[in-house]
Amino acid sequence: MISNRYLVFILLVGLSISILAGQELNQLSIVGKATRATGEIVPGDKLDANKNQAALVAFITDLDVDMDFRPWNGAVGKITNPAMGRWNVYVSPGERAIDVHAEGFKPLKVVLSSFGINSVKSGEVYHLEITGNEFITISIIAEPNGAEKWLDGELLGTEDTYTVSKGEHLLEVKKSGYKEYTKTIKVEEEQVLFRDIVLNEIEPVMITLKSVPDGADFYINNVNEGKTNKQLFKFPGKYNLRLSKDKYDQIEETISVTEIGNNVFEYYLKKNTSLLSISTTPSDCNIYINNEELSGNSKEVSAGKYKIEVKKEGYFPESRTVTVSNGIDKSDSFSLQPKTGKLQFEVEPIGAQIIMKQDKSTVQSWNGSRYLNKLSVGDYTIHSKAPGFLSDTKNFKVNFDQLTEINVKLTRNDTIVYQMVELYEKKVYFEICTPVVSIEYPSTLENDRFPKWVIKELFKSLYSYCILYEYLDTLNTDNFYSIDSLMHQYIDDVAKEYDKQIGNEIDFNSLDEFSVYCYNYSTDTIINVENNSILILSLSYYNYTYTGGAHGYYYKKFINYDKINNKEIILDDIFINNWEMDLTRIAEYKFRKTHEIPINGNINDYGYWFDNDKFQLNNNFLLGKSGITFLYNPYDICCFAMGIQSVYIPYSDIIQLVKSNSILHTYLESICE
Repeated sequence: MISNRYLVFILLVGLSISILAGQELNQLSIVGKATRATGEIVPGDKLDANKNQAALVAFITDLDVDMDFRPWNGAVGKITNPAMGRWNVYVSPGERAIDVHAEGFKPLKVVLSSFGINSVKSGEVYHLEITGNEFITISIIAEPNGAEKWLDGELLGTEDTYTVSKGEHLLEVKKSGYKEYTKTIKVEEEQVLFRDIVLNEIEPVMITLKSVPDGADFYINNVNEGKTNKQLFKFPGKYNLRLSKDKYDQIEETISVTEIGNNVFEYYLKKNTSLLSISTTPSDCNIYINNEELSGNSKEVSAGKYKIEVKKEGYFPESRTVTVSNGIDKSDSFSLQPKTGKLQFEVEPIGAQIIMKQDKSTVQSWNGSRYLNKLSVGDYTIHSKAPGFLSDTKNFKVNFDQLTEINVKLTRNDTIVYQMVELYEKKVYFEICTPVVSIEYPSTLENDRFPKWVIKELFKSLYSYCILYEYLDTLNTDNFYSIDSLMHQYIDDVAKEYDKQIGNEIDFNSLDEFSVYCYNYSTDTIINVENNSILILSLSYYNYTYTGGAHGYYYKKFINYDKINNKEIILDDIFINNWEMDLTRIAEYKFRKTHEIPINGNINDYGYWFDNDKFQLNNNFLLGKSGITFLYNPYDICCFAMGIQSVYIPYSDIIQLVKSNSILHTYLESICE
């Protein structure tokens, strides 16, 4: 049954609402936190429905109004008002909130935990101070129109009328371009009109915003004004400033722009990321940070923990977690252990030189056979070579924890085996007239002859440059089954020709002593092997001939043979298209340097006969063991007295001009193994 006291309270509340209709109600509020009253006790008869002793929450107030309190779990017994300004509210243990009602005020929900009462227990006593603010309508009249009114730091608006609480307040009136108005006012029943507030117009001043590092975006009153470092104009006053830059902490504060002063605002930004650097052995490992592959070996990261994984094919992976602190760079290193297998390598002959490579880099080198029990897994190339044998190259793969076996038996080199032989024949026609023919040449073994096409080329050279040139069209070269048969035929033919020209046609009794000397004919020839590889055979052919006159004539010729394709080598076979200009330029530089001719000097001023005063190459060349030689015989480019001229060019200087599919390119690869 509803008590008489509660009915009276309901009537008061209804009367208050009808009186205050259209007016804003005052606001109740709790002051500070609850305090535990350890000196007070709860009467023993205060029991809740479960027969548990109640707790007491005493509300202390300065309000002289009737109040009502409603615990959410229900009150234990009656709410009492034992003394002025105190209301006793008995509650069940575990109570969480109490609704407070007071005449002329908005209801207030008091959540006990918000004020320090986290768990209400039986027999405990707490004090809570409660008060209320009274509101009143005031008018603030200011010029110019549109000025902002602020009360105690909170914006009221730009209107003239506001409802505020009684008492002292800090009033601020602001408008951009005007000096602020600030005053402490007292609001009471007798003082509700505040007028004659006039703001004075002011000029903007320049401000400077700097940051280290620069390039930070800055916002003034939430408007982006650009990037530091920058100068701009603002009216004196207070502004909310915010600076932000990627990878740096944001700065936000209120700045005061003054009418007088430099108004320079400088900030040092604090980095909020760190450089995480990872070094690895080997250096080309794949690096993963939190399962994402890293490009390079470093990354900008924020503070935190990161899982680092390092991997490389052929190695055991490694991972660990690293901790990065804010703004402090972090470096770590990983050294991967290789996976290994075994290699058993055998070679004949036993003294062969062995070079093992991986990715074109030499890993190991040794002589003879070898057993390797810890060889990193992967693909390898092994080169074997020995004097007198063909080189051998094999590719192989070493697998983890497995044995790889390789057997190499080198093949003997099939270069031509020869010995130098000299043939000589002398005719005596008169005491002081003794024509001579001689030739020195490489005679091959019976089972290791020069190919027939080589013998044919030598035949052309022998018979073209002496008194036998008429024989070129009459002799059958198929009869020359060996170089020895050619040389003997050549000696016989020269002797016969001397006999024909001297012995049968000249009457020595009718010649004077000087004329007899003119018939001391001689022909001396030397054929040498200059390069005797399995790919290229290069011969030099030297001849001196005297057939009368002031002096004899000598010359030297080179012949180069492709032993794989059985043909003579010409320059177009071994050099790339349009090689002439580049090769001539390189050769001329070497020629001038050898003969001390200035690079810009007229070459023919030094005794040469080059056409149009321009250096030229000819077709008389030798493919030697380490370079190419061009040779000019007497009368080719200079007088007889200057002798033979030549220019030598190392292969290393012209490797870029060599055809990739030529016999010379294959030869250079074989000698560089």
